[in-house]
Amino acid sequence: MSVRDYGPGFDAAEIPLLFERFRRSERARASNVPGMGLGLYLAKHLVEANGGRIWAEAPEGGGALFAFAIPRLGSDE
Repeated sequence: MSVRDYGPGFDAAEIPLLFERFRRSERARASNVPGMGLGLYLAKHLVEANGGRIWAEAPEGGGALFAFAIPRLGSDE
């Protein structure tokens, strides 16, 4: 599953930090976009608690792409 937006985005160098608690991108802070910096942190823990992984990409031209994958229920994998 993936979600793409065309908002302020973030620099690729920030990707390893985005899933930390209370972390917001420099662009989000500079543009006064509201938020606590907990959404991606919580999403990461929920996805990982279900055996999955979550990641982010910084597409050229701005915006953001977030994706996750979790095993299907009943799957032997």
